[in-house]
Amino acid sequence: TILAPPAALLLLDAFGPVAVFATGAAACGLGVLVATRLTDSGYAVAERPGGGVLATLRRPGVLGVWLAFVCTTVTYGAIVSFTPFLLGTSGWDSAPTFLLLFGLSRAVTRFASGRLIDAFGDRRLVLPSLVVGALALALLPGHTALLDVVSATVYGAALGVIQTGAFVAMLRATGPALSANVSGIWNMGVDAGFGAGALLLAPVAAVSGYARMFWLLPALFALAFAIRLGSRGPAGGRLGDGPLPSR
Repeated sequence: TILAPPAALLLLDAFGPVAVFATGAAACGLGVLVATRLTDSGYAVAERPGGGVLATLRRPGVLGVWLAFVCTTVTYGAIVSFTPFLLGTSGWDSAPTFLLLFGLSRAVTRFASGRLIDAFGDRRLVLPSLVVGALALALLPGHTALLDVVSATVYGAALGVIQTGAFVAMLRATGPALSANVSGIWNMGVDAGFGAGALLLAPVAAVSGYARMFWLLPALFALAFAIRLGSRGPAGGRLGDGPLPSR
């Protein structure tokens, strides 16, 4: 998710869509070959109490965090799908540069924010990140070179913290016994939001234009902030106000 989007755009710009799809097919084939070399670890998964993924999603303190998370992943889908139409595909201030900077900063903060969230709690990092991410997205519709670079870097960093914080908050609400379910819910949020960002915002862009459509993205971050601010834990206490309990 760091190199593939900008590389695909550069490949499209240089050689056309056939080269992009051929490269994608080759990458999938390579993945299949690698998968055939994997061996079964023999690890037996014990049945956990608490029901399946949907039952976990309905638990107190989980659904609100998940819905806020989906709002942010909708922006992720829109950024990857529509920045080529807003920023173009050639030049240092184009969509490939934006997506590369976004991917790099998101990866760094996803890696680095884990220890900070353990130390200070997810809310203390996620809520400011939602504010900063909204401001970064508000820079994008103007499409000036320097602001595009700032927007990509800051938005990516904010989303990385938000992604890690969402997982921690849901894990805190359910407990480590349901970590597999939480992982499934988190991935559902990424896939649902990413797909919705492309599917639902494309008609909006067709009617209003891409620059106007992009103003919806900071609004989605604001909505996520409101939902996340009101999310409460199983006993009515607010989530993420302290470190995770030691195990």
